[in-house]
Amino acid sequence: MTWWLWVIAGTGIFVALSIVVAIAVAAVLGQIGSDVSQLFETDVWTDAPLRREEDEIEEDRAEEALHRPHVRS
Repeated sequence: MTWWLWVIAGTGIFVALSIVVAIAVAAVLGQIGSDVSQLFETDVWTDAPLRREEDEIEEDRAEEALHRPHVRS
């Protein structure tokens, strides 16, 4: 093989290998991004207070409002 054929073959292999590595890195980063977004989505849902607790808090506030004297300025 001539010198130019080696240069062309090396360049082609380099480009092909670069594309394969880039696709592999993109797949890994895409998976990580998907997992992180799913964690944030689940985290917001799990941090939400229970509905029963919200009802109890509202009842407590309503009772406090009934027992508290209303003062007008």
